[in-house]
Formats: sequence, C-alpha cells, structure tokens
Amino acid sequence: MAPGSTRGASGPGVAVPAPASSAGGVLALDVGFAATGWVAFARGVPVDCGVIRTEKIAAKRGVRVADDDAERCALLARELRAVLARHQPRAIVAELPTGGSLSARAVRAMALSTGVVVAVVEVAGVPVEWTTPMAGRQAATGRKAATKNDVRAGVLLALPDLEPLLPRTGIWEHVTDAAAAYLAARTGPLVRMAERA
Repeated sequence: MAPGSTRGASGPGVAVPAPASSAGGVLALDVGFAATGWVAFARGVPVDCGVIRTEKIAAKRGVRVADDDAERCALLARELRAVLARHQPRAIVAELPTGGSLSARAVRAMALSTGVVVAVVEVAGVPVEWTTPMAGRQAATGRKAATKNDVRAGVLLALPDLEPLLPRTGIWEHVTDAAAAYLAARTGPLVRMAERA
C-alpha cells in the first residue's frame, strides 16, 4: 500500500487481500484535500476502496504553508495515479463539493484538491462525470439533507458488497461519499457505457 493510502481492511497486523479485478470498470471519488475517498467498481459491484490521505507537516518550524500545500498536492497526484494504474477505469464519477464553506483556508484546500484531480484525470484520458454532495445524499437516502450515518446506511443497502471493504476507522465516510457519487451517476450514460463495455 502506498504511503498516503489507507485500504478498507488494513491496519496493524491485518492482512489485506488482493482486490478483485476492476480493470475497465468505474472509479468513484470523494474529492478532498486531507482525504480523498475512492471505490473501484466492476460491473456495478464494489471490488476495492480506500482513502488517499494527506496531512500537514507536524513540525511547522521553517516550513512555509505553500511548500506544505505543494507537497500535499504532489502526494494526492501520485496516489491517485497509482489507484488509476491499479484499476484502469473506463470512467470516473467524482463528488465535487459546491464550495459552501465559509473558511478561506477550506475553500483554498478544496480548490487545490480539485485542480489536482482534474489534472490527473485529464492526463490519464479517463472521462469523468462530476456530481454534488446533495446528489449523492439524495441517491443514497432519497433525501437532500442526510447525515453521514444516513448516507452510509443507504449506500450499504444499495451496495452490500462494499461493507467488508470499508475502512474500520472513522475515515469510512470518505469511501461511502464516493459510493454515493456512484449511485448518483450510475444510471447516466457514462457509467452505463463503462459497465457495458
């Protein structure tokens, strides 16, 4: 497992089985700067998932924010490229927040992660469909306003094969948000094309 990645069943002393092949399937993303969740699908069934994590340098002494941000962007790009290489998706579905945050730092972080994901996906030549958090919540729960636990419950009801793959820690929400983005787009032309081929 790469340095910034966390697999669903990983942890100290836990063996991580090799994922089923998802080559040519769909990759769903929940784009974020600190944590980008992903789920790989093969013919509509989740076969692998994880979270790409980037963290601030703990000891800030002598480290400029811009340098730290650049390193985190590079890590996100490397890890996303590794996920793309491993799963070779025909299509990507990505949840992209609409920028509802009031914090300038949060808006900047979202812009940085969005730019990285757009650039990596474009260079990889994989078509992408963008969804909103609201569309994902509605697809998973039938409601525009839902808690993270509601989304998790709705996602696992619709995609029961995801549960054994989920991270065991609190980072599961990034994976279930990525899966909710898939649910929001699965009847669209891009996902149907990718899953038919």
